[in-house]
Amino acid sequence: MSRTVVVGGGIAGAVAALRLAEGGQEVVLLEAGDALGGLVVSFSVGGTPLECFYHHVFPHEHEVIALVDELGLGDRMRWLPSSVGVLADGRLWPFTTPLDLLRFGRLTPLQRVHAGVGALRLGRESDWQSLDRVSALDWLARSTGEPAAREIWRPLLSAKFGPAAPEVPAAWMWGRIQQRLGARGRSGGELLGYLEGGFRQVFDALAERCAAAGVDVRTSTRALEVQHDGGRVTGVRTTGGDVACDAVLHTGAVTALERLVDAGHVDPRWRQPGLGVLVVVLELSRPLSGTYWTNVCDDRLPFGGIIEHTNLLPAAQYGGRSVVYLSRYWTQEEAIASADPDEEAERWIAALDEHVPWFDRSTVLAVHPFRAPYAAPLVRLGHLERLPPLRAEGLDGLYVSTTAQIYPQDRGMSEGVRTGAEAARAVLEDAGAVERSWSCPVCGGRASRPRWAVTTAATENGVAAEAFRPSADRYGETVAAVVLCAACTHASLAERPSDQAVAAAYGDAADAVSLDEERGQVETALRGLARVERHAAPGRLLDVGCWTGSLVAAAQQRGWKAEGVEPSTWAVARARERGLDVREGSLGDGGDPSGAYDCVTACDVLEHLLDPADAVRQVRELLVPGGLLYLTVPDAGSPLARLMGRRWWSVLPMHVQYFTRASMTRLLEAHGFRVLEQRTHPKAFTAEYYLDRLGGYAPPVARAGTAVARRLGQADRLVAPDFRDRLEVVARRVDG
Repeated sequence: MSRTVVVGGGIAGAVAALRLAEGGQEVVLLEAGDALGGLVVSFSVGGTPLECFYHHVFPHEHEVIALVDELGLGDRMRWLPSSVGVLADGRLWPFTTPLDLLRFGRLTPLQRVHAGVGALRLGRESDWQSLDRVSALDWLARSTGEPAAREIWRPLLSAKFGPAAPEVPAAWMWGRIQQRLGARGRSGGELLGYLEGGFRQVFDALAERCAAAGVDVRTSTRALEVQHDGGRVTGVRTTGGDVACDAVLHTGAVTALERLVDAGHVDPRWRQPGLGVLVVVLELSRPLSGTYWTNVCDDRLPFGGIIEHTNLLPAAQYGGRSVVYLSRYWTQEEAIASADPDEEAERWIAALDEHVPWFDRSTVLAVHPFRAPYAAPLVRLGHLERLPPLRAEGLDGLYVSTTAQIYPQDRGMSEGVRTGAEAARAVLEDAGAVERSWSCPVCGGRASRPRWAVTTAATENGVAAEAFRPSADRYGETVAAVVLCAACTHASLAERPSDQAVAAAYGDAADAVSLDEERGQVETALRGLARVERHAAPGRLLDVGCWTGSLVAAAQQRGWKAEGVEPSTWAVARARERGLDVREGSLGDGGDPSGAYDCVTACDVLEHLLDPADAVRQVRELLVPGGLLYLTVPDAGSPLARLMGRRWWSVLPMHVQYFTRASMTRLLEAHGFRVLEQRTHPKAFTAEYYLDRLGGYAPPVARAGTAVARRLGQADRLVAPDFRDRLEVVARRVDG
């Protein structure tokens, strides 16, 4: 039996510990606090447990709802109508339904219509990955108008992120919009869930379940160091002594990993700044307002949110007292990060008294300030590229499941339940306790959503050499469904074909059509090599997946000492007929010496591979220090690919991976490369070839177009239209 130490007893850690124990693991769960819960810690108001940091559940958060049912608490879940408001200049504006926006007097009627129409468009946006490098403020201003951005969005983002607000990506805001849309009822109002008696019950029940499953739960115990030997985890040093183990799953703040792991194994993606939070809970003798959630858009008030809990649950459950949370997130550079919580609470109450006319200080019965130095990751532009992998790189047996990996979704309890279960499954898979399920080949994420469904024809034909020829035109057919990683922009087959089936198909693949197109292939290769030579002089080059050797031939023309490797017996024979140095086989067959090449090229190769990460690692070993990798792939994130969907001409039976610019960059940087250039990659073919490809959509049109081209004498003319749906990358091996 293997032993796993789970660090952190929040929702992700507690769920992971339970699932690991249920999977047959010996589990030790470490929690620095005196009880499980993480940020879901509680105190008491009127004899009823209440969260120190406000919590509720959205209707679409199925993971936590299912857990509540599993723990026997489902009959205590209450679904209650919520209300939202905006506080500006001493007035509370309702903002619960779309019609409320049309009544928002801080904007002119025309500006309200602009904002409303723009908000509807935002809700229908689906390609959130493209928003990762777009400023949320810019995106909102373009969509809903500058006046709406000034009056609503800028104050909201500034209240949440302080001076970092301009760097917040639109993808994060997209996630918040989708979250709120998921809470809409049929009337347009919002429903939220709350566990009557408090969410403390969830953790009490989890502690009981964990104990019954054999989990060794150690509260008031802090992890001090992850111990390892030869790059493999061996144990954890804790405040209660050493614990030997085979795996460590860290579920606390990602920033804590740097102090737990020696410097040589620290992943730079762990060094992400976080947001702290200060919450002041007020017990009042009467309600403050009739609104549950109020966004503060008034810079005279030093907090960003007013959450009146007893406008969701009745005050009778708290001894007749109204409960109000005042909330303020902060970055580590702000003065509030080191402010005394009691003094800050007094300042906040004074600001309420001065600027909110309906607040009466005499109604305050008790004040409870609570601070958390790390409550959420600080997301910034390009956050997708900084998401840490689940399986730590360079230290076998260390797994990371933290809120810093939840994006663009919010880091709520439901996401904690999901990520904790996914992390537990990864540990069990690696221990051989369960069969492996899908995981993202780029980031290791386990959550996915459908992108393209498999067609009947592809299912019937399966993996076959005919479908794997370069000029195949079975557009929209795949050998399994294609899924999109929920954590990054990459898509891949949900079920991989076997290594043996793929190897056999490529070994038998032949394509007479490509013989007629070798002139264009050489021309395309010459253009690519010219880009490579901006960064290095010709030297020794290996072309991986070289097919009939066109790039090898082009490289020789430009002064490179070039050779190739190719799995197709037919293609290797043609390359050798051309007098080229090409061997039959695949990358990793053992025929290539390490550190021997100045450049490795892989054109239209990575999208075919079952494990592209392993291929990139092998390529890096083949290169001299500072050597170059040149590759091309279809760009599944391009506007054309998104527009055409499953009928895009790069959705083909032989394609296993579907890269975007972001996922390609992430893959390369994770395995020792720095991207030097990324650009579109038009390919040169004869006009007849391009017209013939139309046969995959409309055979009569293709035949007619080809006939016309031949009649005009243009069929053999080389053309290279740039559909901007292909990606060309030059990257350098980095060391140290």
